[in-house]
Amino acid sequence: IWKSSLKMIADHPVLGVGLGMYQSYGTTYNFPVEHLIARYGKRLDLAHSDLLQIGAEMGLISLILFVGGLVRMGDYSLRQLKNHPVSWHVAAASAGIFGVFIQGLFSNLLSSPAIAMTTVLLGVILVDGARKYRPKTYTFSNSLRSMWQWYLALVLVLLYLLVPVMGYPFFGHLYYLKYQHLRKAEDIPKAVQHLQTALKLVPIQAYYHETLGNLYLAAFRNQPNLDAFYGGYKEFTQAIRYHPRESKFYVSLAELHREMFRRKLPTKPTAQNALRE
Repeated sequence: IWKSSLKMIADHPVLGVGLGMYQSYGTTYNFPVEHLIARYGKRLDLAHSDLLQIGAEMGLISLILFVGGLVRMGDYSLRQLKNHPVSWHVAAASAGIFGVFIQGLFSNLLSSPAIAMTTVLLGVILVDGARKYRPKTYTFSNSLRSMWQWYLALVLVLLYLLVPVMGYPFFGHLYYLKYQHLRKAEDIPKAVQHLQTALKLVPIQAYYHETLGNLYLAAFRNQPNLDAFYGGYKEFTQAIRYHPRESKFYVSLAELHREMFRRKLPTKPTAQNALRE
């Protein structure tokens, strides 16, 4: 698994494969196990190393920044240990961080939100305890202007996190759940409206496009027509565009071409389209 992760880093050294995309790319880097009946009967979902996971998903630059942060915190820790009397709460934070990252060399501890948040808290304790070792010139201005600049920056960051990063996906998922409820109740027109609203809120959510494409596919099966076919084709290709590593999107698009071959246009190009997907 580590060898596969290193190969993934070598193939995508600058930007990585993208956050959360390791398992989607893992199938390409799967390796055989000769003595098992199913030689490829496993999935590469995790790198089994925090460092390799960061390098594979975010590239070498992020990995270097991350290691640099570790070196900096190690320097803080050594300075605290040389200080007498020793600040024991900072020493405990150093030990906690050291334990997390040693274990993280062999497992994915930081993929757990609780452990990641706890590690950040320990880092804050450590850095706060090392403030007296900073150069005298490194101080925040107490002027009103500087304070307002920091407050404005903080508000802008919070607005960015709360509205586009968290708000839109949250409400998009809410409408998607309403779609599922109405779909089970067989209120298709209203269900489609909620699904389209979810797509307006999160237009890059590939699985919403796939869901709408499957509705077009079902409509084409019931009554073959070009509107249903091109509607499904558009949604499936959009899903592939936003998540090109998800194999089931290609399967759905192939199924759409196959239905066109069976029910409306049994020609060689139609069959080739289905086989290609």
